[in-house]
Amino acid sequence: MKGLFRFSLVLSFICSSCLSDSSETVSESQTQNLYRLTTDVGDQYSPKFSNNGRYLAYISTEHKREDIFIYDFLEKKKIKVTDSIHHNEDIEWSPDDQFLSFTSYLDGIPTVRVFRLSDATIKSITKEEQKASDAKWSPDGHTLVMDFNQKGKDLWSLDITSSEFTQLTKMEGDEINFGFSYDGNYVGFNSRGTPFPHLHTLNLRTKEIIPLVSDESGFEWHPRWSRMAFEVIFYSTWNNEMTDIWVTDGSKEGLFRVTNREIEEFGPAMNYDENLIAYFSWDKSNEIKVYDRRTKSEKSLLLKKEIIIEWNPMNWSPFDNRLAFVGRHEKDRLYSFSFKDSLVTLVMPNGPNNYETDANINDIGTYLLFNDQNNIVIRNMRTSKDVIIAPAEDHQLDINPMWVPSSNNQISFIHISGGASDTNNVWIMEKDGSNKKQLTDIGGIKNYQWIDHDNLVFSYDPDTSYGNYDIWTFNLSSNTYRPLVQDENTTLYASSVSRDGKKLLFSGDFDGAEKIYKLDLDRPNNFQEVVNTLDGGSSPVFSHSGKAIAFVSNNNEEQYYDIYVMAENGGAVTRITNSPEREHGIEWMPDDQSLLFSANKGNKDIYLVDVDKRMEEIN
Repeated sequence: MKGLFRFSLVLSFICSSCLSDSSETVSESQTQNLYRLTTDVGDQYSPKFSNNGRYLAYISTEHKREDIFIYDFLEKKKIKVTDSIHHNEDIEWSPDDQFLSFTSYLDGIPTVRVFRLSDATIKSITKEEQKASDAKWSPDGHTLVMDFNQKGKDLWSLDITSSEFTQLTKMEGDEINFGFSYDGNYVGFNSRGTPFPHLHTLNLRTKEIIPLVSDESGFEWHPRWSRMAFEVIFYSTWNNEMTDIWVTDGSKEGLFRVTNREIEEFGPAMNYDENLIAYFSWDKSNEIKVYDRRTKSEKSLLLKKEIIIEWNPMNWSPFDNRLAFVGRHEKDRLYSFSFKDSLVTLVMPNGPNNYETDANINDIGTYLLFNDQNNIVIRNMRTSKDVIIAPAEDHQLDINPMWVPSSNNQISFIHISGGASDTNNVWIMEKDGSNKKQLTDIGGIKNYQWIDHDNLVFSYDPDTSYGNYDIWTFNLSSNTYRPLVQDENTTLYASSVSRDGKKLLFSGDFDGAEKIYKLDLDRPNNFQEVVNTLDGGSSPVFSHSGKAIAFVSNNNEEQYYDIYVMAENGGAVTRITNSPEREHGIEWMPDDQSLLFSANKGNKDIYLVDVDKRMEEIN
């Protein structure tokens, strides 16, 4: 199951406002990026994304009990896991997402149970007399570690294959499990054998118990293992101060304090890539803040005015930096908030001479197309795996790859043979590189765009003089060409078609300076200049919603070109990048909140820049 659905949901629930089938709608006052996930009756809390991102498990009091539900983002349906008088908690997905373990209480006695997704069956894996709770899966899925509450809580492990239990700790007080290390060799836990709960780790091979934080002046709570390193994040008091967020690798030198303010900060959670740490910050009321470990800066989600944030464990999706948490109006509901870093390199060079350009992403954000040294490459956005689907041959180039509209399986590109522009024609192929065929036969084509599945618009120079391109269209069904905009003294570049196929953005130097124009495709030569583009601009691109335009400009002859964004109908212009390199090859992400572009920062790489100004950066 993990392999089957791993790649299908990069942005699938961005457009989904709620998990239930209720007719209740999301408030129009909600700001961009904040999404209400549930509108069920009762309260919903303890969200837990599956490892492949397809499912969200959570607890709901919809039926006056604390039952567990799963929402399937792919099938857009809700699955009821439990239906009992028992209190249920401690939701945990197995590594392959085929099982969901949880703790079920009957008359106050805990039992660990496992729900199998394939046939919706539940099995109790512990007995009442063991009083087991809070089971955690090993990274390989072969072992569960849990608490047994006999004379105080101790940790026990269950071998899934043999069904054998092994006692792991026999310390004074309670040992409360918080999970496995990334390599499966250690189990970390809180020990309450002293007045303060301190972090320890058990080496499963040597059985040695090691304290992770040696200073006894505070306490450590809500610890979470790193998925990638021997590292734990937690919150702690220190010398009776306010609680702060900390990170440790078990060494004295590896203890790092993330926050240090006169307010309470607690409940940390790391995103899938472990570059971001989300936590609650208490200043009269809860706010969620995020610490960027690379830039050492903080960002606030600024949610106080819109929603009451409840203290309840947060959870990150493995996709798109989406954070699920509990918020309340009249009842507790699940919400998510999506954001991206200000600048992220998506495609890094594999060698000193590699150039990655011409990024194009499919509608659901799962696959990225780009050129690398004139090869066409497809990248899986979830795994970062690259596959060369059109290797360049001698004296031939395949450039400008683009997903064909209404298809996630076909790719178009410009094929050049022998390096001569009069061979520039648009071709099409399957996404595995098979079944290549030629679409146009006139040569001299540049800057093509799809109007719809049957029509192309492109810049065309019949004399291949590299300077006087006009704009033409091509109908695939009738194999006919027609001019849209012609001027023998002007170079025109077709840049972007609106999603409804009605408008075209292009740039042209009618008066000597390159400016941006908008054309009604049903009325050839009926175009107008797009105003407020800084006295010039090029490479304009419609956003997916059609409400915004991104373009590049050197802003009155500055030494470099940057990206700007403005409303489709004019208005204020916002500068998005400010760097000494020229940005080009702009492409909107499907959510309209970020832009892809290429830049030569030593090598030509593909970058992602956030255009959402909703989060405030705190210095």
